[in-house]
Amino acid sequence: MITEDDFIKRYTAGQPTKYDKKKHIRLLFNVFSEGEGVAAFLDEASISKQTFYDWLKAHPEFAEAYEGAINCSQRKWETYPKNNPDFNFPYWSMIMRTRFGYGKPKVRIVKDATPIARMNAIWEGL
Repeated sequence: MITEDDFIKRYTAGQPTKYDKKKHIRLLFNVFSEGEGVAAFLDEASISKQTFYDWLKAHPEFAEAYEGAINCSQRKWETYPKNNPDFNFPYWSMIMRTRFGYGKPKVRIVKDATPIARMNAIWEGL
């Protein structure tokens, strides 16, 4: 956690953020391996959400590291119930659904699709 003075200094300095491959990929690993997400990375890196998504588009190695970090975080959350028998299931379930897509339908059917198109969409989803 940063102090109020550090927070004010960080956001009033007016310097553009600079992408540093080693520093930011290491930070991705450190933050996501603790089971945290994008918001924690943004805070640690002192960048905006827009900058983060700009970096994903501009730097392929950063995008690949982000995908790996998501997998690392997902693994930590998947083992959470096994390691914590008295865990909060509704909270865990919400995290798994929103962060990692658990329980979301994998089939997308267009509203006006023909019956054959609907069946094809279902088969592709399987």
